Amino acid sequence: MDLIDSISNLQKNLDTLEKYRNSTEVVYREFYKDLIKRGRCFVVYVHDNNTHFAPRRFIGYKENDMNSHGANQEKDGRETNPVIDKIVVTQSKLCETTKKEYHKFCNELGIEPWRVNKKFWRM
Repeated sequence: MDLIDSISNLQKNLDTLEKYRNSTEVVYREFYKDLIKRGRCFVVYVHDNNTHFAPRRFIGYKENDMNSHGANQEKDGRETNPVIDKIVVTQSKLCETTKKEYHKFCNELGIEPWRVNKKFWRM
């Protein structure tokens, strides 16, 4: 799959994630929750006045969706991190505020996140 190269590519993937998060179909909501639960690096963005998190391994590839993501055996954060660095620019260290926001977000989704060390970019 091709890597994103613009903010519009990134936004399209964020829109896809929001569609999954709000879907009436369980398969899409569970896919979304699993992405959030297993993610390590996230773009932090605001949607409907709430802080949301998008995993880089999903949003870093052009026109990604559930099927493409599952079929992409080559996905690698070492590829997506540099392109997100260029597009989003604002990298945030794991500050307590962001960490609390992430845990609150996971709690609202009813999931327990994996991994302790996280990396965030703020839009």
